[in-house]
Amino acid sequence: MQKQAIRDAKTPDKMKKSVSVKEDGNLNLQGKKDKMKTGLKKLTELGTVNAKNKYQELINDIAKVLAIENRSSEI
Repeated sequence: MQKQAIRDAKTPDKMKKSVSVKEDGNLNLQGKKDKMKTGLKKLTELGTVNAKNKYQELINDIAKVLAIENRSSEI
């Protein structure tokens, strides 16, 4: 519990989650779309993603993570 509190204290406000993942599951489709748009806007403002390439770098990174998770679950 203390480790979580320390980690939360070190996390910049811009990166803190406003809604839990469990609560995200309760959103309707439009709510999920709006949340994604808001997240992409924040990431674009931070310079993490680029709308010009249709967020391709982000998509590639997600695909890599999924591939790694899939490989590790097969073991």
